[in-house]
Amino acid sequence: MTAPKEEPVMACYFGSWAVYRPGLGKFDVEDIDPFLCTHALYAFAGLQASTGTIVSLDPYNDLYDNYGKGEEYNILSQKK
Repeated sequence: MTAPKEEPVMACYFGSWAVYRPGLGKFDVEDIDPFLCTHALYAFAGLQASTGTIVSLDPYNDLYDNYGKGEEYNILSQKK
């Protein structure tokens, strides 16, 4: 019996607050080379304790609602 072949994982971590850094420290979803990553780890999200629902901690940056930047969705569509 042979072990199943496992593909390597290259996880790319993106701290959503990085877009607010000044100057050369600023880092946006568009700065990620999607072909280097097999997985994208997008931080941060919150948890609404009463319902157990995952919520955005920065709706302007994370969501498209109300003219937001939609970074949460942009990181998911980088390889398309």
